[in-house]
Order: sequence, then structure tokens, then C-alpha cells
Amino acid sequence: MLTTESHALAQVVGQILVVVRADQTPQHVVLDALETLGEGKPVSLVLNQSMKQPHAGYYYQYGGSVGPGEKASSA
Repeated sequence: MLTTESHALAQVVGQILVVVRADQTPQHVVLDALETLGEGKPVSLVLNQSMKQPHAGYYYQYGGSVGPGEKASSA
């Protein structure tokens, strides 16, 4: 999200995929990036290079806004 190309592409695409590097990318950076994307487009997050085993019942949902007619999804 630091390049001008990513901001320009985010304006014209139909959906956005954000890849987050486990144990490297600070949470505030991810949240700031999500805020800059604006509203109305589906955003998916991928946690990359994680070495931790998921816990039984692992659940997370981003509390950001969802565009009109869209349902919030959980990972």
C-alpha cells in the first residue's frame, strides 16, 4: 500500500486482496492500509508465512464497514 500504483489500482478494481506477512507486518499498518482503501469494495486478507498451527475454533472478523448489499465475511 506504500506505492502510488497500489492506490491507483485500488480505485479501478472490483475487489482487493491484501497479503499480510505473519510476525512481520504490524497490526496498525494493516488497519491503516484498510482505512485507505475506502468503502464499497470487497477486501480479502491472506496471512502469509505463518508457522503457527491454527487453534480449534479460530475465528476473526474485521469490524470495518461493508458496502451496500454486501455481507461481512469471516476468515
